[in-house]
Amino acid sequence: MSMIYQAFIIVFSKKRYRILGIISMLIFLALYLFSLPATYTGGRIGLVSLRFLNPVLIIFSILFAVLLSINVSFTIFSYHNKGGKTATAGGFLASVITPFLCCTPILPVVFSFLGGFIPLLSASTGNAVQAFIALHEFWLFIAAAVLLIFALYQNSKALTAHQSCAITKGGQND
Repeated sequence: MSMIYQAFIIVFSKKRYRILGIISMLIFLALYLFSLPATYTGGRIGLVSLRFLNPVLIIFSILFAVLLSINVSFTIFSYHNKGGKTATAGGFLASVITPFLCCTPILPVVFSFLGGFIPLLSASTGNAVQAFIALHEFWLFIAAAVLLIFALYQNSKALTAHQSCAITKGGQND
């Protein structure tokens, strides 16, 4: 936990990363507030989603937005400070894609698309996946939050290791 705190201090001591964190959090919050109720809207994402918000969806929207905005800020900070561009890109993709796979109708659409091309998959595969997601939505949200926390831990570990190497070498960081 102290490593995450140290990374938080390193990154958000800079004004531009605080601004980046706030702006990205607001964007992700809006995105999640519109996309998480997709279970109740038949997969439609838009203003209709806001009518189906409940306290659980609002809490997960805030949690995902905060964790993702911190991950994005850490990733961009690492990228700008030469913290390993390949690892940084991988961390960013993992932290962004993970919650969207379980929280939007992307998986049912992909499986339905595959079902049209692969004869072994029935045409109802997309519906079965969507039903599974709807039935286990809470646990999928928990899994997505755990993955985001793990991505935050990994980003923090890489960032603090890079910072300690830069300080030891006498390097000047952003």
